[in-house]
Amino acid sequence: MKALPLTPRGLLGFDWSIVTAGGVDLKETDPRTMASRLVHNIFFAGEILDLDGPSGGFNLQACWSTGYIAGESAAAVNAPEAGKAKA
Repeated sequence: MKALPLTPRGLLGFDWSIVTAGGVDLKETDPRTMASRLVHNIFFAGEILDLDGPSGGFNLQACWSTGYIAGESAAAVNAPEAGKAKA
């Protein structure tokens, strides 16, 4: 994707300002690797995913956990020898 112009139409107010909604459907993602089920060699993490939860650190933990899984998985796919050395 090279360009996706978006124009905000307004704000929902403070009560909604700490939540990100929408994103890549979790059904389209392998939770063991965070890889796309639709496009080979694309991995998702954090707020790009359609994953909502209460604020207070839960969203940060979701970002860190999915980021770790996606990073490890992408490294293993793109450099198989690196994945073998860790095992």
